[in-house]
Amino acid sequence: MSRQAYQGTELTTTSPKKARSVSTSLATLMARFKRDDEGSVAMMFGLMVIPCVMFVGIAVDYGRILSVKQQAQGILDNAVLAGGRAAQTATENYDTVAQTAAAAFFAAQSIAHTAQSGISGVSSNAAKTEFEWTATSWVATPFLSAAEILKSKSADVDAPSACAASGWTCQKITVKSSALLQAGGTNNDTNIETSLMLDITGSMEGTKFTDMKDAANDLIDIVVWNDQSKVKSRVALVPFADAINIGSTMTPLVRGTVTAGTNPTTNVIGSGYQKFKFYKYGSTSNTFTYQISANCVTERLGADKYTDAAPNTSTTRVGRAYLETDGSCSVVDPTDAEVNLVTPLTSDKTLLHNRIGKLALAGSTAGQLGTAWAWYMLSPNWSYLYPTASAPGSYTDTKVKKIAVLMTDGDYNTEFWNGVKAKTSYDARSNSNPSNDAAEIQAAALCTAMKAKGIEVYTVGFQVSAAAKTLLTNCATNAAHYYDATSGDALKMAFRDIALKISSLRLSR
Repeated sequence: MSRQAYQGTELTTTSPKKARSVSTSLATLMARFKRDDEGSVAMMFGLMVIPCVMFVGIAVDYGRILSVKQQAQGILDNAVLAGGRAAQTATENYDTVAQTAAAAFFAAQSIAHTAQSGISGVSSNAAKTEFEWTATSWVATPFLSAAEILKSKSADVDAPSACAASGWTCQKITVKSSALLQAGGTNNDTNIETSLMLDITGSMEGTKFTDMKDAANDLIDIVVWNDQSKVKSRVALVPFADAINIGSTMTPLVRGTVTAGTNPTTNVIGSGYQKFKFYKYGSTSNTFTYQISANCVTERLGADKYTDAAPNTSTTRVGRAYLETDGSCSVVDPTDAEVNLVTPLTSDKTLLHNRIGKLALAGSTAGQLGTAWAWYMLSPNWSYLYPTASAPGSYTDTKVKKIAVLMTDGDYNTEFWNGVKAKTSYDARSNSNPSNDAAEIQAAALCTAMKAKGIEVYTVGFQVSAAAKTLLTNCATNAAHYYDATSGDALKMAFRDIALKISSLRLSR
């Protein structure tokens, strides 16, 4: 057949090699199609989306819980301090006052992602010096709520209405914090030295004496804390009446030794006889012979009478006490050496409480003696006389704070003439004593000198006269440091307020 016969249709032919190539490609394509599993991957991914989202959601909810817990703790810490501070100024119902202040502070703050949040309770110790609060927050957990599909969970009985649908709807977060009223505190690392002058004169008889003891014990419980490992807080006790009982060991060290016999010469500062012979007031023939006290001392004489110079020379000695013919002293109990004995600085609360419990009423009011010894208890110049644990710190130590609390219920009406009660006693504003100034004048001078050393002075007048108020107000660091207590409850509150001012709040959790 000729080519022209088929010119209307042109046929093309493929070589055998090319034909085989096309056939192979089609077969490969069909085989790949049969093996394609991409659809199952998509199905698996679809099935994994739900748990992945749940895990992410749970992580988000967990993050919320941690965030709320941190926020609640921070706010509670500040609320606790607010409540503790309110308790410091309360006159009664300390728990209620503290709870109200703390709850108000907490409620005024905003915590994100909570259905409800607030302070649920407060507890305190017997002395009302430590308060612990609990705060409860309900955190909304929307992603975790999906778990209800897998397992049903009932809401807590105390859950708020927004969380009542299921136990998965919200999570309950509880945090706690405590405020401790502590002198010094760990924030400023300041050691506290407090001397407490207590009036044990006869006019304190009855409930006044009991009120004073209670107030002093309360102050000790607040000011002296249990953990003394980092910051120390010590208290010294100085009971006073018409003399100061410093004990038979310290007495000869500060007033000097004595010799046998009677000193016939008057007005000699350095004289040191066991007995003192003098004329009866208004007489040139009748005489008294008093024996020196082995436990008590009186006013300091000479140029250092208003200083805290160490009593280790003849001119710096503390005054001897010729009080009775037999050498007895009104503030001394011969059956118990601890009665009315001064107590150097100590953190032993048991000892302090026991000494306060043993206080007994004595004679008249030589407030200048109590003032002087309240200073001596804090003076580093006197540290060699005290046990090592009772040695006062240096005046220049910035980590030591020295505080004197002076309490009395009457006018200072007793002064001395070379260790014997002067004829000008009971006329506190008289300055006719040739040996020393009047008791009131001495006390004022001692307060001025004490404050010049950097000692903070608080004074408490317990049902005192106008003249005594003036003296005590001037004696204090400033007018705000004077307390005018007109009742037993007011005295207790004065001591508590002083103790809490000495103290500083800190978190103890």
